[in-house]
Amino acid sequence: MTATAEPTSDLTTEPLRSRRNHWNNQIRRHAFMTPDTVAIKYLDRATTWRELDERSHAFAAALHRRGVGFGDRVLMILLNRTEYLEAILGANLIGAIPVPVNFRMSPGEVAYLVRDSGARVVVTEQLLAPLADAATAATGLIETTIVVDADDDAGHLDYETLLAEDGPPIPDIDVPEDTVSLIMYTSGTTGKPKGAMLTHQNLHAQAVTTIASTAGDTDDIASVVPPIFHIAGIGAFTPVFYRGIRSIIHPLGAFDAEKMLDAMEREGTTSVFMVQHSGRRSARRSRRIREISNCAPSPGARHRPRIRC
Repeated sequence: MTATAEPTSDLTTEPLRSRRNHWNNQIRRHAFMTPDTVAIKYLDRATTWRELDERSHAFAAALHRRGVGFGDRVLMILLNRTEYLEAILGANLIGAIPVPVNFRMSPGEVAYLVRDSGARVVVTEQLLAPLADAATAATGLIETTIVVDADDDAGHLDYETLLAEDGPPIPDIDVPEDTVSLIMYTSGTTGKPKGAMLTHQNLHAQAVTTIASTAGDTDDIASVVPPIFHIAGIGAFTPVFYRGIRSIIHPLGAFDAEKMLDAMEREGTTSVFMVQHSGRRSARRSRRIREISNCAPSPGARHRPRIRC
């Protein structure tokens, strides 16, 4: 698949790229129609649809200026945070393919993913930079390491600095729906990890299927609890981006059920993907939750949220 630039001087004609079934186009639509509505909240930081669109475009431009192009792989070694989504969306804007990585892997396992995927760029954060650096040293293939938070390593590029740098915007690149949007690796428990290639059409189908199977409402708020590197994490954003509802990214680390449930009540969560035990506690605790995915019903729940397993 090859990218095509779409210069157009006819302002009455909408370019083909903007009519593609991509989550970037859905974000662009929300940024135009409800620019100041909160799209994502992580801890105390709220990001509007306009900010999400602008920051993902800025990251795409930074990648493009460094030679990243259509079909190039970009490794993602991050904890749950808003920048994870910005980086994925930015890479997709230029036809590049994000490769989310399980940060619990050993350096040798990550090195295998580098070799197998052909990635030359890695996006990480200060806490996980040693893992990225070890994989880089083991393979010699990573040419650019971008670190989301402050980092003193001269060999790393600072994420916020890249977003703020001057330069031309990205060209209008048409990315067809059958273009690979993500490479999601299996765990490799029965052999070497295998990269499952998900196209933009796959993500669109996931969004439509989820929307069709849920009793959604305009005031829905989705909590994203699983790691974003997992399909249950990144996949949760497909219907959210299409519907234009708010999502709450929950931080990873030591799991505290009560703190998480407090946060869900505070944020007004109505839908969430959780494992069975946590889902049952959520059903008992919050009357606002209407949708719990991958969870068996709780006999003692005060109300009955819709359960999808």
